[in-house]
Amino acid sequence: FAGIQGAITQSSMSQSYYSLDSTTRAKDIVYHLLSIQNPIVRSGRVNKSSLVIQSLNVSAQGNDPSLVYIVKNCVGTNDLIVFAPIPGTTGSPFYFAQYSTSAVTEDLTLDKINNVATLGINGTSEFDLIPYNFIISPGETISVFISSTNAINRTGVSLTWRVD
Repeated sequence: FAGIQGAITQSSMSQSYYSLDSTTRAKDIVYHLLSIQNPIVRSGRVNKSSLVIQSLNVSAQGNDPSLVYIVKNCVGTNDLIVFAPIPGTTGSPFYFAQYSTSAVTEDLTLDKINNVATLGINGTSEFDLIPYNFIISPGETISVFISSTNAINRTGVSLTWRVD
């Protein structure tokens, strides 16, 4: 038997990425805000590290409350989600993830919704995701989507994770 006894402490700094968007989004459609991918190959080597998602921050400007959906490994988008290196990190051994802000919509009936959160009118919130155990292994993604019963005028979103 081999094991670790005691609390697991974070030994490295957190990483994060964000998206700000002023695109007006029509009512009753689920829109993609941000996806984070843990790539299979990182810095020319096979990636063996997982990403532990820690928090989500979302802001939305609109006249009705908004629903925020978190989906792991989504397949219900109307087009491909295209990933790119986080700006300024190309070749950096310290950044483990890639991001996407692809302008796609989502059919939630094709995916398992892993978490749903709500925002008030012109709302902003921070959500602690540690209790939900979102662990993203190499090749996996986590995506954030939003919808409302009224148009959404602006959005802001950020995800924070640690490398395990």
